[in-house]
Amino acid sequence: MIVMGGIVGAGIFINPSEVAHRVHMPGLILGVWALGGVLALFGAFIWAELATRLPGAGGQYLYLREAWHPAVAFLYGWVLLLVTQTGGMAAVAVTFAAYFRRLAGVPWDNRAIAAAVLLGLTAINCFGARAGSNVQSALMLLKLSVNFVCLRVLGPAGLDRTGTPASEVMRIAMGERGAQWIAVGIAISTLGFLSQGMLTAPRVYYAMARDGVFFERVGRLSAGAGAPITAIVLQGILASVIACSGKYGEILNFEVTVDFISFGMTAAALFVFRRRQAAGEGIWRAPGHPITTAIFVLSCAGIVGSAIAASPVNSAIALGVLAAGIPVYWYWSRR
Repeated sequence: MIVMGGIVGAGIFINPSEVAHRVHMPGLILGVWALGGVLALFGAFIWAELATRLPGAGGQYLYLREAWHPAVAFLYGWVLLLVTQTGGMAAVAVTFAAYFRRLAGVPWDNRAIAAAVLLGLTAINCFGARAGSNVQSALMLLKLSVNFVCLRVLGPAGLDRTGTPASEVMRIAMGERGAQWIAVGIAISTLGFLSQGMLTAPRVYYAMARDGVFFERVGRLSAGAGAPITAIVLQGILASVIACSGKYGEILNFEVTVDFISFGMTAAALFVFRRRQAAGEGIWRAPGHPITTAIFVLSCAGIVGSAIAASPVNSAIALGVLAAGIPVYWYWSRR
């Protein structure tokens, strides 16, 4: 769930303008965020029960493998490396770049800055350093309050025009110095997320390698640094390529299309486990199931459809990457 934490820690400072691009009424803008908060809460309930039912290493990979089929789990890990993890990192790096440019006043391209910070943090993490801090937060109130302030100060039209809404709010409230200070905080927040995020997905690659459906070396820890260097380097390079491929909103649609397919399939796995297994000792039961779970699954399907409609080309690329994993799994499973 590090990506969700990253959205609070970084995306919250740029996503308000993305919402305003599509929804132009103040009440609807805040309503979209409130609805997202409710869906995130339903998702947290589902993942909490899944974690108590299957506490082994691998997270979503493990849930998908046990509920559906090893091929489904493999496709999740496949797109995690090629789309969702790397796409999420790319989107956060682009957020950093937008605020860094505002802070430093340099005319550099956002994509170049994003790629540079991704490759730099990749190099640092290969030596085992854990730069930055964990900026995740479970308080959805933070999202709503930030959006309320941005909306109150800038209005829907102002949000639609800017790519750095938090800086614009601070500039109006406290002048140029205020805008610079908030840019510093956001830059630190995004760097903290990126540094931590680079070390989470290798757990999935490790589980895939253990199942014999991926390169064993990808999930291996180096003897000297104790870091999964191959996986980190792969992630860093691919995230840099994605960061250079488009703007924040385009990257977000690219990543969301397949990410929410995985979310929906994982949430639906709870129906399977409830049917197979009785609730034993130590299993936490998701409140409101099956209604809340069904709402979450259907919402994921709606989000996927919306992403495809909003960005058909980027979505087609992401879905093509997903489909390309099928013959790859067939090859690996028969080795």
